[in-house]
Amino acid sequence: MTARNILKRLLLLTGGAILLVGCVRDDRSECRYPLPLRFSYTYNVEQEDLFDAEVQTLDLFLYDAKNGRLIDRVSPAVEALSPTNGYEWMVEPGVYDLVAWGGVSQRYHYEQTEFFSAARLSVNRESDGETVLQQREHVFHAMFRGIRVTGDLLSEQELNLHKNSNDVRVEVTGLTEAQSRRLRCTIRSANGDYGFDNTCVSERPVTYYPEAGYADGTAVFDHTVLGLWPGDASWLNVELGAEAAGRSVPVQLFDGSLSELLLQKPGTDLDLEDEFTVRLEATQTSDGSYAVTIYVNDWQVVDMSGGLG
Repeated sequence: MTARNILKRLLLLTGGAILLVGCVRDDRSECRYPLPLRFSYTYNVEQEDLFDAEVQTLDLFLYDAKNGRLIDRVSPAVEALSPTNGYEWMVEPGVYDLVAWGGVSQRYHYEQTEFFSAARLSVNRESDGETVLQQREHVFHAMFRGIRVTGDLLSEQELNLHKNSNDVRVEVTGLTEAQSRRLRCTIRSANGDYGFDNTCVSERPVTYYPEAGYADGTAVFDHTVLGLWPGDASWLNVELGAEAAGRSVPVQLFDGSLSELLLQKPGTDLDLEDEFTVRLEATQTSDGSYAVTIYVNDWQVVDMSGGLG
């Protein structure tokens, strides 16, 4: 431990001791006491604490555990946390439920935060109420219920964040560049709104539009989407425009459940994993239809002729 870190710890302990002494003779309900917190993010494929690498912002909400009313809210700067990602929150005595959101910057917003039961985190939609434009911003959640603050020294409470978002890249090969630029790729779901207990609370549809590109014979569509789980409403559509396909109607290269497709790869864990690449290898046959082979993270999962739809 460096001299600087030792000094920081001594200052924190001294400050906490002064506060405790200053309140010992008064009504404790008028005082504020340190609630020591530490943040981590270890539930990931790497099985390492990736908090420093991935979490850029923090928003903390403190609710009365009995009536669910918001007591306090702070947004500590991540770069100002202690070397172990600790933070000391000064709060009044009480029993609380604490909610932490990480990564919220431009793509998400909070609603109705005055009460825990009504509070929401939602992805930003366009004016049509459904379209979500691509922005690679990941969101994290943690919660600690029943924290009791009495004025006695508390041990550090760990908040291990859970990642709620995924990067889904869709690649299409086998088409000309002109055809590739007439592709349309979207992910539709009903996962755009979360309660503060981290459950999906709305069936309002959202349609995620990607950042699209083309390089080295491959059309690339990058999506960042909220939670995926078995049996969810996520739906991937990859469509080749009618003119590019030489047809009177568009050709559906894929039109089906995204989560079911990802789960075709053995061992896939939609809760733990957060990066997926779906590759469609399209080949036009002699009769003008398309044979499509699909890979998930380089594992072949579908081989079909003519596409879907």
